[in-house]
Amino acid sequence: MGDYLRVKRMPFKRWKRVALVAFAVVALFVLLFYYFYAYSHPYLQKNMVNISDNWHYYLQDNPEVKTMPELARIDNKANNTMIMYRELTEDVPGATLMVKSHHQTLRLLLNGTPIYQDELHQGQKKPGMCLHFVPLPAGYVGQTLTVEITSPYNVFAGFPQKIYLGDMVSLESYALSTSVLNASYLFICLALGITLIVLCLASNFLRANRWGLLFLGIFCILWGISYVSNDYSVYHFFTPTQLSNITLGTQITYFFPLMLYLYSQAQFTKKAMRPLVAVAGLSAVGGLLLHILDIADLPDIMVYTTILEQVVFSVTLVLAAYSIFVRKRKLYLYEALWIPNLIFWVLLVVSYYTNWLPLYLVNAIYLQTLFVLIIAICIVSIYGFYKMYLRRGNEIDLLESKNQMALESYETLKDNLEQTSILRHEMNHQLLALNAMLELKEYTKAEEYISTLTAQSKRLQGPIYTENYIINSILVSKLAHLPEDTIKITTHIMVPKQLNIQENDLCSLLLNLIDNALEACRKVQPPRQQWMNLSIRLRGTYLYIKESNAKTGVIITSDNRIKTSKQDKKIHGYGIRIIQSIVDKYDGMMHIDYNEEQFTVQAALKNIPPGTGKP
Repeated sequence: MGDYLRVKRMPFKRWKRVALVAFAVVALFVLLFYYFYAYSHPYLQKNMVNISDNWHYYLQDNPEVKTMPELARIDNKANNTMIMYRELTEDVPGATLMVKSHHQTLRLLLNGTPIYQDELHQGQKKPGMCLHFVPLPAGYVGQTLTVEITSPYNVFAGFPQKIYLGDMVSLESYALSTSVLNASYLFICLALGITLIVLCLASNFLRANRWGLLFLGIFCILWGISYVSNDYSVYHFFTPTQLSNITLGTQITYFFPLMLYLYSQAQFTKKAMRPLVAVAGLSAVGGLLLHILDIADLPDIMVYTTILEQVVFSVTLVLAAYSIFVRKRKLYLYEALWIPNLIFWVLLVVSYYTNWLPLYLVNAIYLQTLFVLIIAICIVSIYGFYKMYLRRGNEIDLLESKNQMALESYETLKDNLEQTSILRHEMNHQLLALNAMLELKEYTKAEEYISTLTAQSKRLQGPIYTENYIINSILVSKLAHLPEDTIKITTHIMVPKQLNIQENDLCSLLLNLIDNALEACRKVQPPRQQWMNLSIRLRGTYLYIKESNAKTGVIITSDNRIKTSKQDKKIHGYGIRIIQSIVDKYDGMMHIDYNEEQFTVQAALKNIPPGTGKP
């Protein structure tokens, strides 16, 4: 009965814990919602209105007056002043105007009387990006506000920014509240970028060389900086020229590391992507050089780099579609990165001709979607590094186990050969004893003694491949007793008695090499011949080893590594990696070549003890 009650209480306790966790999560989200809602609707933002509607405008070279229900981009050319005006009907105590300018100079008038002249850009031919606060005189209500906008760049000559009217406290509160969310994006991008760069450095220590993490990290940092460059709060910390250089400079350059990341991740379209990466690199580096050398300005450069980026975007989308639909590959996250760009341009074109959505809303949708995808790609990349780190740890353990097995085989060989040496040394004494038995005509004892010697001699049988003790021991153990009608063995060994390579390393290398070769040979079916060729020779300070063998079937590779075809992949498949690790230990080189019928491994090891630098 006690057990029954104990079993019945467990689900209740579990649901109680689940409910408690759910309540904590909901409470946390409610708190965060309330917190950020307060940031977006500050209580100090009481006396402020958006006066970006009901404007009239005309151009300096075209006095025809037109209406503008909402401030929007119009067609205008560089250095041609755009004049906008409207009646101020909003009554706000301590009224001040807050106006952005993007590479523009501003002049404000009230009933034709100048009240503000852009002093930040006085004497400058290249205005930057800044935020203007213009106090209004008492009794401004009912008067006409005129805003004159002039820009030396075509792209900004007809691009008015939103205008707000309010007291300074409300305007400052608004500037802060609109920047909180984007500032959070910036901190997230900076944290992810730095994390990815650190993981790239860590992967190099693990010899994984995941340079894609570095490129993605740099992109995250640059993209995060450019993303917040238009926030109202940013204008408080940088001069107009500094802000312009930072904003447009990051927008021109962040595309290049993004392309490098995509190129590093591409599996089937690398060759086709090389010209795209080159175009992105020339666009970024060339644009910065043109600006530094004062040949062209960033706003003009931005127009052409944007066109190049969209061309590259379009071609990359085609390559992604080719990989998905033609090569029947799954959709990777890095390929999905281009989908928001495609949607953005479709919405942009539709909205431009039909006014279906405001352009600022289209851009906001695009940026939010792209940000979510960037976060997803970064999380997947970090998770991939974590899996690789764990896999490397398991591989190291397995390599150590495999090496330990090879060393145990080596110790067994060594013990057997020591016993063989003792038996050979005693052979002369045994022959003398046999001769003495024959002289004494003790034939029965002699026959028994001969039988004993015959059994011992079978243990001593085996060819002499080389004078090198350890190499000869391995070859005798692995090759000498193979049936002659199965695998045809050819050896060519020319090495001295002594080598400067540690015996355990030489044993591990040869045992893995020969085991892999014999295993591959045994899979070859008649009428094809099973064969293996082994050549070991010393040339100068290098020990050269070349092994070729017959094979059948397909070589399985993954991440440029040869995988085992055995079912038990946790035990097998590490022979090549053990050989590579030993080759690296002796500052050597290894080359693998194979076709449908043959597999060849060539290795060169410096005949120098590791860490000494001397032969």
